[in-house]
Amino acid sequence: MRKQVYVEGLHSSHRHKLLLSCLPQLTAVTTTRSRETARSHGRAISTCTTRRKFSSNSSSSTSANDSGSSSTVGGNGTKQQQKVALVMGVANQRSIAWACVQSFLEENYHVIITHQDRFQDKVHSLVTSAKAATAAALTNNHQHKSSGRILGNLTCDVQTDLPQLFSERIPQLLWESEQEDDKLSSSTADSNQLSLDSIVHCIAYGDVQMSLREVTWDVYSQAQHISAFSFLETAQCAMSKLPSEILLASQPQGISLTALSYLGAVRALYPYHVMGPAKAALEALVRQMALEFGPNHPNTTTTNKNKNNTNDSSYNASLPFLRVNVVSAGPIATLSARGGIANFGALQQMVSQTSPLGRPVQAEEVAQTIVWIAQSPAITGQTIYVDGGFSSIVPIIKT
Repeated sequence: MRKQVYVEGLHSSHRHKLLLSCLPQLTAVTTTRSRETARSHGRAISTCTTRRKFSSNSSSSTSANDSGSSSTVGGNGTKQQQKVALVMGVANQRSIAWACVQSFLEENYHVIITHQDRFQDKVHSLVTSAKAATAAALTNNHQHKSSGRILGNLTCDVQTDLPQLFSERIPQLLWESEQEDDKLSSSTADSNQLSLDSIVHCIAYGDVQMSLREVTWDVYSQAQHISAFSFLETAQCAMSKLPSEILLASQPQGISLTALSYLGAVRALYPYHVMGPAKAALEALVRQMALEFGPNHPNTTTTNKNKNNTNDSSYNASLPFLRVNVVSAGPIATLSARGGIANFGALQQMVSQTSPLGRPVQAEEVAQTIVWIAQSPAITGQTIYVDGGFSSIVPIIKT
């Protein structure tokens, strides 16, 4: 039996489903284990008292900055626009996804985490420690309540759970977080309105122990589904299933959607096998998605569920749209990379020795680039290399 290698962020087939019968436009989905597991983590919801109460004020005006919050002034007082980042695929403290969580928190974003079911205990421990550190900082430094914090961690299998994640679980978590912020606020006229500003997709899977001489359609299609198509489905679900108030609050710069890739997408690397074509498909998707999910594409007007005139294909900055990019990182010693790619240590050493910077890239540096992309409204459709310059040279092994 061949060893199955799980690349960072793969979500297992064990799903957590919530029954949210009272939320508008939601379809309840249940599976085996879902009710028992949801109850064990305190996430089962069955009453109408948890209906999300989004607020909107057409006469309000918004001022924004590069940090995680801005303000909206309306007839009922000041409404703080608190930016939220969704980081998908946290596995452990070494993962690039966790470095992204920390970087967004440093920029005062609130963060929602998704992870594989089998990483529940590890991620819960990380989140608990991070929340304790945030609470201590608030107490010691008397920071404003809008300082970045982790709103929650949700299990998700990207092969099956994405529609429910965006239609039920994320809206519910945001509603609960707004209620918590309101309780912390000293004034009812000064509260947070949470808006999804950034999505980071750190999810990939492939049986890299099987060469292309041996690979079957099942193995190939699974790698494509999890590593590439799930990125597209994430965009589809975010735009079609999230309440419009969550999306529109991020205007006018759009929502940043960023994936992770590797140089094996454009160059042949023997140990990478089926992941090479999967990452190549991902990078091609990024370019096309930047066009079709952008504000100046006809589909922008027809896919928005709240659009009145579906025949208008002109630019409309009031509609939600995505800025889609991918970061191609150098080899980083995550647990999945070291355990899944043959001779990974030798590969990382070769890249470090021959790259212009002459050192390995750190997960924190990749995460900082992803946050920078989220705050750069003119960047979309790009593959950005964070690899110490290795992708720009012809490597020569020194003897």
